[in-house]
Amino acid sequence: MKTRCPHFFRNAAAFFVLLLALTANLYTQPQYYNYNTVGATNSFPWNIPGGKQIQVLFLPGDFNQPTPAPNGNITSVSFRLAANLGPYTYTNVVIKMGQAAGLTTFAASQWYTGTMTEVYNRPSVQLGGLANEWLTITLDTPFPYDNTQSLIIDVQQCAAAGATGFSSGTTTLAGFRRNTSLTTSACPFVWGQQSGSMPHMGVNISSGPVNCSYSWANQTSGTTSLLYSVKTVSNLIGWAAGAAGTVRRTTDGGSTWTDANPNTGVITGDIYNIEALDANTAWVTTSPGATFIYKTTNGGTNWVQVYTVAGGFINAIKMVSATNGYAFGDPLAGNWLLLQTTDGGNNWTSLATIAG
Repeated sequence: MKTRCPHFFRNAAAFFVLLLALTANLYTQPQYYNYNTVGATNSFPWNIPGGKQIQVLFLPGDFNQPTPAPNGNITSVSFRLAANLGPYTYTNVVIKMGQAAGLTTFAASQWYTGTMTEVYNRPSVQLGGLANEWLTITLDTPFPYDNTQSLIIDVQQCAAAGATGFSSGTTTLAGFRRNTSLTTSACPFVWGQQSGSMPHMGVNISSGPVNCSYSWANQTSGTTSLLYSVKTVSNLIGWAAGAAGTVRRTTDGGSTWTDANPNTGVITGDIYNIEALDANTAWVTTSPGATFIYKTTNGGTNWVQVYTVAGGFINAIKMVSATNGYAFGDPLAGNWLLLQTTDGGNNWTSLATIAG
C-alpha cells in the first residue's frame, strides 16, 4: 500500500531558506535514467519564455540505466541538458506525479486526467545548467514509486523572461509518450499536441520510508471566526473555511492568510468542508437549512453556487482530477447522499446509494 506524507505549512523564514537551498541546481548524474545522450533537441518545457506544460509517460523499465529503478520514494527528478540552459528565472514551476497500471500510451488529443500528486511548487525559482549535464530538482514531497506501474510526470512553468534555445534532449518512441500545451496558450495551459518524443530524464529514489516527522506551529489566520475545514494543496498553497462564510487562503506556506471571500452575500451559512485544486480553484459546502456547493476559479474573489438540495448535509468534497469529483453527505430521503461531477465541479448529479 502506498503512503504519502500530508502537506504541512512552514512559516519560519530560515526553513524557507533551507527549502530553497535544497532545490538548488544539482548537476550530477541521477541514480536511474532512461538516456544519457544528447539525442534530438527540443525547447519544451524550459526554453519557452511564455511558459509551457508537458506530461511525460514512462513505462515500467524505462528508467533502466545504469540498472533498473527499484520501488521506493522518488526524491528528485532530473532533466538531461542537450545545450546550455540560462540560467533563467521561472515563475510558477509546478511538478506533479502519478501512476497507472497498464498505461502504455496517452489517450489521443487530451491531457492525462488521472490522479496526480503535486510534489514541487515554486512561485519563482532560478534554473539553469550546462550542456551534457543534468538539471536536478529536489522534490518538496517524495513520491512513492511502484516500478511495476507506468509513471506520469507533469511539468509546467508559467513564464521565463529571455528563455530561448533547445536544451532538452529527446528520443522518439512509439505511441503518445508526451503531451504538450498549445504554444500560444498561457497558464492555465490548453492542451496542444502529443507525440512519441521522450525527454531524457532521470530520478533519484530512496528505499527508506517517507519521513513524516513534521512539527506544528501557530498561524495568524486574520479571523476570529471558527474554522471547520482546512485543505492544503502544496507546501505553499492552502485554504481554510468556517463559520459565517469565512474563507482564508495562503500562498506562502501559511506565513500570511488573506480573505478568500471578500465579496460577501453569495455564500450563506457556515462552511463545513473545503476542497481545492490550486491557488485559484476551490469548492465549499454549507448547510443553512439546505445544503449548497459553491465554486471559485479566481482565488475566492468571486464564488458561484453550483449545487443545492433541501434538507441535505454534505460532509466532504473530493476532486480526484481537474474534471472529476465526488461529494458525500448524510442520508436524504432515506439514502446516503452521493454526488458526482464530470465537468470540473460546475454541475453535480446524484448517484444511487444504499439506505442510511
